[in-house]
Amino acid sequence: MGRRSAKPLNAKVAANWMQRLARLAFEWLRSMPMDRIGREAVLAVPTPIWTAKPETARRVRRNIRPKLQWCQAHGLVQFNAAGEAIDGALPAMPAVKSHVRSLPYREVCAALYTNEASGAWQTAKLALRLRSETC
Repeated sequence: MGRRSAKPLNAKVAANWMQRLARLAFEWLRSMPMDRIGREAVLAVPTPIWTAKPETARRVRRNIRPKLQWCQAHGLVQFNAAGEAIDGALPAMPAVKSHVRSLPYREVCAALYTNEASGAWQTAKLALRLRSETC
């Protein structure tokens, strides 16, 4: 697998990334010297949320991995404990649920009228309203 070129993160992505790491990993990372971070320590971060919040768990692990890779490259750790070696130790991810089909164009007006006639809150109705000349 080739190395991707590093693109600068936009501010929103960077803020979300830092917030996720702070919430899930920084307390753990601060409490351990880098050379003491092993397989068990790396697994302790994503495992509790691995099946409940799989995308968040994958992102957290994906964010920890390059930090330990940098430490390995600079001689601070012997191996990257967040590397591929722990893939088998993590539980299987839940299957992705099937997505809801899109509404065919010819059915949009009927759906909008049904939405307006429903007892839903006004904010929910407004969230689904589309500007259409034909409806």
